[in-house]
Amino acid sequence: MAEDRDLATMTCDYPLGPLGEYVAGEIVKLIVLLQERDLIPRTNDALERGVAFRNGVFEVRPDTMDCACGAIDDPGHLTGCPVKIPNFRCGDLVVGWEGKIGLGMSTNRREVNEREFRDVFERCRESLGQ
Repeated sequence: MAEDRDLATMTCDYPLGPLGEYVAGEIVKLIVLLQERDLIPRTNDALERGVAFRNGVFEVRPDTMDCACGAIDDPGHLTGCPVKIPNFRCGDLVVGWEGKIGLGMSTNRREVNEREFRDVFERCRESLGQ
């Protein structure tokens, strides 16, 4: 990947707001494409929480509630705790969700627009031969 920084060192501090619905839908479409290509198992859980997949362009990982840092509430989790690790990355753009795809959607950038996300998801599809 162009951005080879470990996802565990990254954070998603900026809510996506209304753009979150679009981003969630595109991530689910990518997961369906991965399933259709038999690159990941065909499970409903993958469509709800995410799935572990990585190629040279993007990566996606399931959300987890398995805390490794001992924090009791969300603001207390440390960077690198599995609960805080983002769920999607393409280049330097990172997205996270809380529990299920679409809930609590956030990103690592203060300002990002739908056009930028469209370009990101197009790159992801192209990397899968679509």
